[in-house]
Amino acid sequence: MELPHDPTYTYHENEIIELWRNMNLTGLLAEKSESHTEICDLMDGPPFPSGELHPGHMAISALKDVIARFFNMIDVRCRKKIGFDCHGLPVETAVMKSLGLETSDDIIKFGIDKFCKACKDKINEVSGSWEPIFERIGRDINLKNKYTTMDKNFMESVWWIFSELNKLGLVYKACKVMPVSYSCSTVLSNFEAGLNYKDIDTVSAYVAFKMVGFDNTSLVAWTTTPWTLPSNIALCVNPDMMYVMCTCSNGEKYIVSEDSAFNLKMKFVVIEPFRKGSDMVGLEYEPLFSYLNFKYHKVIADPYVKKSDENMGCGTGIVHIAPAFGEDDCRICVEKGIISQKDLHLVCPVKMDGTYTEVVNDYAGMNVFDADEKILLFLVKTGKIVRRQKINHKYPHCYRKDTKLIYMACPSFFVEVTKLKETLVERNKQINWTNEAIGSKRFHNWLEQAKDWSISRTRFFGTPLPVLVSEDDSDMKVFGSVSELTQYLGLEREPDDIHNDWFNTIDHIDKTNGKRYKSTGFVFDCWFESGCVPFGQLHYPFENADYFSKGYPNFVVEGLDQTRGWFYTLLVIFTAVTPANAIIKVPFKNVICMGLILDENGEKFSKKLNNFVKTDKLLKLYGADALRMYLIKSPLVNGEPLCFNETHIKELFAKIIPLVNASKFYLEQYVNANRTMLNGKFTSQYLEEGADKMVGITNIDLWILERVATLGRSVKNDLKDFKLDVAAKDVVSFIDILTNWYVKLNRDR
Repeated sequence: MELPHDPTYTYHENEIIELWRNMNLTGLLAEKSESHTEICDLMDGPPFPSGELHPGHMAISALKDVIARFFNMIDVRCRKKIGFDCHGLPVETAVMKSLGLETSDDIIKFGIDKFCKACKDKINEVSGSWEPIFERIGRDINLKNKYTTMDKNFMESVWWIFSELNKLGLVYKACKVMPVSYSCSTVLSNFEAGLNYKDIDTVSAYVAFKMVGFDNTSLVAWTTTPWTLPSNIALCVNPDMMYVMCTCSNGEKYIVSEDSAFNLKMKFVVIEPFRKGSDMVGLEYEPLFSYLNFKYHKVIADPYVKKSDENMGCGTGIVHIAPAFGEDDCRICVEKGIISQKDLHLVCPVKMDGTYTEVVNDYAGMNVFDADEKILLFLVKTGKIVRRQKINHKYPHCYRKDTKLIYMACPSFFVEVTKLKETLVERNKQINWTNEAIGSKRFHNWLEQAKDWSISRTRFFGTPLPVLVSEDDSDMKVFGSVSELTQYLGLEREPDDIHNDWFNTIDHIDKTNGKRYKSTGFVFDCWFESGCVPFGQLHYPFENADYFSKGYPNFVVEGLDQTRGWFYTLLVIFTAVTPANAIIKVPFKNVICMGLILDENGEKFSKKLNNFVKTDKLLKLYGADALRMYLIKSPLVNGEPLCFNETHIKELFAKIIPLVNASKFYLEQYVNANRTMLNGKFTSQYLEEGADKMVGITNIDLWILERVATLGRSVKNDLKDFKLDVAAKDVVSFIDILTNWYVKLNRDR
């Protein structure tokens, strides 16, 4: 063997990569590992097939690769099946852009069948984009052994899981106020809504609602969402708070809680007690708008109304209620019998794309956030605005499109996670989190706050819910396999594909009751599919039915944000479908959470801030080894943030080059030396094999061999405990000892 003679380390790496490729190293390693009786499985989270490599991908891939290679080296077979997430918004957005489609209506007009085909074609077009990336960063992976969420077998396993959840009484359909991404025209789950909070400036308004039966008197409500005012049907007060009447010099009177009169920023002639909140219930007021064919417009009371925010200096102790656009608004109105959940559509004049319907004719077709200012200007002209106030607060944004979310009433299928909450908390204790605090605090706290999970989406290219609903909406049929559905429909053979381009065409008359059944039109939340990976990658239970009786994934490695994403959905689904007496109760044994990579100033990497480091540029400058080592020995491994510093990569690069040179020097000397001189005993196992038999060995040779043996033991123990950063630091320290001490002191020998 001879190392390539080159002036750059990256050329050296490329030569090694070509050597590995030509000798089919991945295949040889896989073949060798077949004989290993002990098994350790890596469960790989599915990224989108078309990838752009950034340091986060690099770090996660490096961690997975190091662990997998280590287990294979100690004669433990590490099975690793790479996966790809092919459904949902990434591919839909790319296809919409290429086809010139902007909205969901455009897709429907274009044709769902043609759109789904275009999505499949796009996936096939980009499916090989990760192969050169993995190869360049030195990750040992066999892309022929992969799963994708668009595979029929994977989708069938997802159907089976949904069917099992339904049998267990954990699935229900309801109309609830949910976070909606208008830019994606779909509902999001609560945990998706929490992925992208931003600090924004909002113009809030103090709005006067003129009271019926009181001269020149108005109830003042404070709102940060003026666009919801056309849908107002009630005002809510706190039953235990005292409210006051604030009289102006012109005779106008405003009702607010006694602690918030100052927030109006007005001079009053007199401020006097009005009533306790509980005594205001039933008072009527005039609606601001007359768009809705729904009349109530009275005062109600609920303890959820809080005192005004002293820190921000805002609030009135009165909340405007629009049940279609607020979770508490909806709850209160339903509890008090003002409106039923099935009638929420009557007070929801907003479409999934975030625009007003024709019901709000003055603003029809306008995005609700664009209408905010126009609505306020109208209310100013009609004398309904007491004060405008700019506030800064956190607001959820779409984690895909970066647009503000809307909370609105939408029909959806839910998994009743709240029934599983106690079990989830207990089972989490069986998982080894390499950073214990992440599991016992961060993830534990998230589980304790778990809400029911909206798992259906109004998108097009995804796994359709295996549900057929009768036309009168009185009955639904759930299917747990393709064969079960095929038999029900009376088809001669199973369909080759079960995406919406086929599933949405189902129009079936049931032979037993004569009812017509059709698709719901929903597809699964991509996070639900990701949570099904332990089963879907195996086509379980249709194949590999005995897998979970023999073992299960030993470890997973993903980013810290997956405590609210993939780690969470994995545990929810696995807990739901595995009984209390199951041998295996959790979807993985060990988990490494990678921290967040920041720039040198502690800011998140962002293309907008132009602080994003392009990984391909770093690879060309320093090679994969230096970058991998930099990331592996960093705080990222413990779930802590890393302030990315290119200088530190340069420093590591400067240490690796001497190692390559030392290796070249050794090979040259080994080839030229008399190979019998050392009697073949020049190894780190000299202690066991008898150092006294070695010829020409000096004390410094014994010293370096002892350091090699010590390094081997410590690295092995650290990697067994998933302490990759500790092992990496020891290796870097040894490189310094080898190249700056041993080689230099022995160069003349």
